[in-house]
Amino acid sequence: MYVLIFGSMKAQIRLNWPAQVAVLLGVVGVCMILGAFGMQALASAMDVRIENGSIGGTGRQLGILNSVGSFLIICLPALIFAMVVSNKPMQHLGFNGVMGSRQILLVLFISAAAVALSGALAEVMEYIQLPASLKKMADAMEESYKREVLKIATIKNVGDYLFALLVIALLPALFEEILFRGAVQQTAVGLTRNAFVGILITSILFSAIHFSVMGFLSRTALGLLLGYVFYYSKNLWLSILMHFINNAFVITALFVAQQKGRKIEDAIDESMPVWFGLIALAAIVWLMMNFRKASDEVQTAHQHDTQETLLG
Repeated sequence: MYVLIFGSMKAQIRLNWPAQVAVLLGVVGVCMILGAFGMQALASAMDVRIENGSIGGTGRQLGILNSVGSFLIICLPALIFAMVVSNKPMQHLGFNGVMGSRQILLVLFISAAAVALSGALAEVMEYIQLPASLKKMADAMEESYKREVLKIATIKNVGDYLFALLVIALLPALFEEILFRGAVQQTAVGLTRNAFVGILITSILFSAIHFSVMGFLSRTALGLLLGYVFYYSKNLWLSILMHFINNAFVITALFVAQQKGRKIEDAIDESMPVWFGLIALAAIVWLMMNFRKASDEVQTAHQHDTQETLLG
């Protein structure tokens, strides 16, 4: 029945870009409200307290709650949005199996360079003088962010490490890429008719939702790289892979630091020299040029194979 009714409507009516923005904002707003109630209900069932935006309980409980909340507030809106605007929602979001081994290899190298660039941008943020009122708010946000991370990322053994990889690295990479690259970026690029502007807007929003002033530049830069990986490849799996690698690197660094007896706070606050970031940036430019070329070759080959299949 859904296919007969809504499929027919979509075949006749194609929403323009402003209408798609309105639909996306509306769905996100509704899911935020429902997600808040859902998290509260789950927290009550798990006997976990939520007070003043802070979640109590163990690291495992917090990880589960964050994952459920991320799905309801971040992933679900994108899935609903895609079903509204397209007859092929998963394809609309960018899920396809068309990729090459060279693309995957280049994503691995881009991810490594991105870690170095993020560390250097974190160092740059240390030199930026903020107004006293904004600095006070930024410090409070950073402390709140660190407290939540510390609860989940206290990794005592391999089991904790694998759990952290799941709830801090894999699921956030999957959910956030579905929303930001699959839904928001494509809509922003279509609305502005400019790839860079659309990707930049998406990257700023992507960074802003993490509520970390000191990490703003790093996450915006990461968002730009993720955006261009998706834009060039037209394949969401590759941006998910890169996002996961970036998250997994942080988790692995925290795990190694704790195994060596270092304080987790020190590992979280680590940055890299600015000059190292400049080298990483140069490497990223070169790698992205090659990635774009590799992506064009993969898409051309796929189109050729598709045409041959149709003709054959």
